[in-house]
Amino acid sequence: MNIFNIFKNLTLSQITRNQSVCINKCFIDTLLNKAAFFLVFSLSIFSFIEAQSFRGLHVISDTVVWVSGSKGQIWKIGDSMSWFNCCPKGYDRKDFRDIHAWGPHEAIAMSAGDSGVLIRTSNGGSHWLLVHSDFRNGVFFDAIDFEGSNGVLLGDPIETDSQHLYAYMSLNKGLSWIKIPNGRWNTVSPKLSSMYAASGSSVNIDYFTSKNGNIEVGLLIGGGGPKGASARRVFLKLKLNNSKEVVLLSEHLININIPLPEGSGWGIYAMSEISEKAEAKDFRKEYFLGGGHWQFPNSDTITVWKLTQNNKLVPINYKGYVSGILATGPETFAAVGTSKIQSGLPTQMPVSNAIQKSDNYIWAVGKQKLFYPTKRKDCTSEYNK
Repeated sequence: MNIFNIFKNLTLSQITRNQSVCINKCFIDTLLNKAAFFLVFSLSIFSFIEAQSFRGLHVISDTVVWVSGSKGQIWKIGDSMSWFNCCPKGYDRKDFRDIHAWGPHEAIAMSAGDSGVLIRTSNGGSHWLLVHSDFRNGVFFDAIDFEGSNGVLLGDPIETDSQHLYAYMSLNKGLSWIKIPNGRWNTVSPKLSSMYAASGSSVNIDYFTSKNGNIEVGLLIGGGGPKGASARRVFLKLKLNNSKEVVLLSEHLININIPLPEGSGWGIYAMSEISEKAEAKDFRKEYFLGGGHWQFPNSDTITVWKLTQNNKLVPINYKGYVSGILATGPETFAAVGTSKIQSGLPTQMPVSNAIQKSDNYIWAVGKQKLFYPTKRKDCTSEYNK
């Protein structure tokens, strides 16, 4: 049995809430007679609990990684490369499609589906606090994003307000949430009537500043609608009236049309920053955008673009549904998606939903109950034209 089959059969269903798997010990001691751990770690496939789908992924470092998924699953890697069960009690029916963490102890997870909840931990996942929930008809959270303590939550329109994307913000690491006032910035259009929670990466913060109640926010939003798809760059000036209310002072938006077919399900599913710095009033970050249609994974249409600093859309010669995308350089990327061999990744890479990187590894989680880290130096992009 080779190392891939060995780890494919390693199920975390055997782990209790107070136990963890130390990959170092179980593999080195029993299989390789104290061979180098990181070689093992970079080549191994880990099998998660049966019948799970993992879409939430936040990589802090080579040794701190949080993942989340269906049936209330939340796990993390901690000290000594051990997997820890952080599944919250009472949420086994929730699909946690996005997760953000500030380290090994603090994290916030977002559910999508039959209702929307945000839960937060400050003690490494031992206990979770419900910090925001919405059970109205049509609620469907799509993504959260944070820059330091400041964050946003976006979702599809609800039945009582079908003309605006759902939007909230936090100024304290998700401990409390304030509704962002509606405006043109979140008004739906024929090419942006919904977003997608495929990998929790359909909204990105360009910048977010808050000082003395004056707030400036820059966002990039991706999605689709009945007439096609688009990305939208947004600049907001807000005023904090009190801890529960903000006022919209001004707004500016730029719509970027995406050349995808018309019809429900087509759109931008994932975005990844190329540049990391942006200043208020400027749209300076560059991105790779990925999408398509999850029901047509092999459609003969381009599904990856580079969005430049001046909002020019540059098509990349890549075709196939993209659930998650990762910028690996100014002109290179790695993409994952269902029923498709991913680009920029080893050929043995399992089909995945979300992808991120740390200093030495690229990480991915997928719908096939698989988790996979691989050394970054082994990843190259075929689509760097």
